[in-house]
Amino acid sequence: MKQNRSSSDSHISPTVRIDLLLFLDMIAYIKKHPDPSDQQYQSICAKAKTKLQSMINHELYTAAKTATTDDEKARLLQKYLAEREK
Repeated sequence: MKQNRSSSDSHISPTVRIDLLLFLDMIAYIKKHPDPSDQQYQSICAKAKTKLQSMINHELYTAAKTATTDDEKARLLQKYLAEREK
């Protein structure tokens, strides 16, 4: 595994990039094997939910910024703002 290191820091980066399909498979697996009494399960679910919402927000923001008409930009921006409030 490649580590991200700066010249003054020998720690492993706190994030990792994985294939989208692998991420979605992991989410599906978590949903099929619930263990609500397990603290680690609860932590993973919360972090996965946060990540999924972040992905949705990013897609909506990009769509709003690249929309071709002012009406479409306004509609998508409102949708983006509504999602951010969740």
